[in-house]
Formats: sequence, structure tokens, C-alpha cells
Amino acid sequence: MLEPEYLQTLFNVNESYVDLTSFWLSKAKYLNVLHLGRWQGSSKNHIEVTNTEFLRTLGDLKHLRYINLQGISRIHELPLLISSLRHLKILDLRACHNLEKLPSGISMLENLEYLDMSECYLIGNMPVGLAALTKLQVLKGFVIGNPTANGHCKLSQLTKLSNLRKLSLNIYESMADYIAEYELEHLRSFNQLRSLTVAWLGIPPPSKSRKATTRQLRPSLTYSRANTMSQLPPMLEKLDLRCYPYYELPRGLQGMEALKKLYVRGGQLRSLMMTGENGNWATSISILRLKFLIDLELTWPDLCSLFPALVYFEKVNCPKLCLCPCDGRGVWRQNPTASLSQAP
Repeated sequence: MLEPEYLQTLFNVNESYVDLTSFWLSKAKYLNVLHLGRWQGSSKNHIEVTNTEFLRTLGDLKHLRYINLQGISRIHELPLLISSLRHLKILDLRACHNLEKLPSGISMLENLEYLDMSECYLIGNMPVGLAALTKLQVLKGFVIGNPTANGHCKLSQLTKLSNLRKLSLNIYESMADYIAEYELEHLRSFNQLRSLTVAWLGIPPPSKSRKATTRQLRPSLTYSRANTMSQLPPMLEKLDLRCYPYYELPRGLQGMEALKKLYVRGGQLRSLMMTGENGNWATSISILRLKFLIDLELTWPDLCSLFPALVYFEKVNCPKLCLCPCDGRGVWRQNPTASLSQAP
């Protein structure tokens, strides 16, 4: 095995149990890439670490630019010393289901461009240091919290991140409608944002005395019927709504000329029309994906009239969406000869 002093990349190919000693890792002074998590993109690829002591060594690896811990269990928190990694550009923590918080010194990661906390359902507090990461381009798993809570980064504080292009937000069922609406109003100030995902989750992050499993998380179906998000980022090209708890789409979609992709996955959406809207709001959308919308009622001719620029459509478990000329996978393409590799 190559001596750690000469390592620049460490990649976990297929090990389900990672055993790294702090002493061995501390000698890899010139390590640039540390990929210990899964890369297959499936939750079936479970990874555990024998112990988390090696995490304390990360602060000594000053040349690290990439850290991937995706899908690794038993990691409850990241050490404060990780904030000394001034060259770090990518930090992937997706599906670290035991992770409860981020280090308070995360603001010191001045070159961070990509931070993924999606599927980290125990993280309930966003450190205020996130607002200082001015080079951040992708931020996934940001939790909408109470704007009056101390020590919690607010959505409004992220508006000064001028390089942010992709953002995903989590809203928990315990969050009152008026608080969620107040926070989401700030979306209009994200002038450079191109992709936005918003997920409404059913169970809030538990306290340490009440551990939760991902099985406890469910779509929230108890919101009032008046939807939020009256204004959206002006340059938005993709909007992904998950467990959407309202009957109608956000009014902020009106006039969104840059929007090309719209996904709605689960929830209580009943109509793609907007009350009081005379014109056709969806003229620019070319890609539409609708999944698990049992209350959505529409015919294919009406859908085509509403989305005249449509080139790709996908539906899954939408029983009241009728007469759609989709294939066996629920997919329709304007060009049926397009290969699978050309699917959006």
C-alpha cells in the first residue's frame, strides 16, 4: 500500500465498513481528495465507520479540497477543526442520518463552493456562519427556521451570496404558515439563483433525547390551503416542489419567463391552473415532471394547451391525469426517437 505521505486522493470504492486510524490519516499531509462515502447514489449502499476519531485529524490536512462522507452512519457532528481547511471547495454530507449539527466555525471555509446537507434530518439549526461563505454556488438541505431564533441562519441572510446558483430548502410541519411565508418572501432577492428545491417535511428534527429514524419523516398534509411563495427568484430556470401541501401552484410562477423545468413530487396539488390568472403562465416550461399527485385532475389536451412549449413530460402515480400518451415508464417526448441519454 502506498505510504500516506505520498497520497493525494483516497477513494472508497466498495468498502461498507471504513476503518481509518487517526495516526495513519494524519500522515497524509498532501491529501487533496477524501471520498469515503458512497458514490453509487443509492441508499442501499450503506456505509459505517468503525469509529469517528479520524474526523479529528481532518483539520491537519491543510491541502484538502474535497470531502465526501455521503451515506456514512455514526457521524454525529463534525469537529471544529474542520474550519481550518481554507482550501476546501466541496463538502458532501448527504444522507449522514446521524449528523446533528455543523461546526460553528464553518464561516472560515472561505473557498467552499458546494455544501450538501440533504437527507440529514437531524440537523435543525443552520449556523449563522453559512452567510459568510461568499463563494458558495450550491447549498442543499438548508432548514427554514424561526426567524426570531438566536444562532440560526435565516434565509434572508443568504441573499448576499451572489454566487449561489442552486439552493434546496426544508420546511418542517411544526413551522407555522406565517413564519414559512415570511421567510420564503426573501426568495425574490436571490437574483442569480437558477435552481430551487423546496421540501415540506412532516416531522421536525428531534432533540438528542428523542432520536428519530428516517421512517418518521412523512409529507406534511396539514397546512392551510393558501399557498406561499408569492415571489420567486427572477432568473430561476428549475423549480422542484416536494410534498407540496397546497391545492394550487405558487403565484410567484406568473411572469417567470426564464423557467424551463417544473417538478412537483407528492402533496395535495389539485390544479395546474391559477385562480384569477387570465393568461397562460407556463409558456416557457419545456420539461414537466409530476409524481404521486393523487388529487391532480387534468386531461392531456388541457395540459398541452397550458404548456405549449412542452418537449418532455413524465407522470408517476397521478391517476386523475387522463389521456396522456406516455410510454410504459410514464414518459412522453415530443421527439419519441430521442435516446434515454438525452432525457432531461
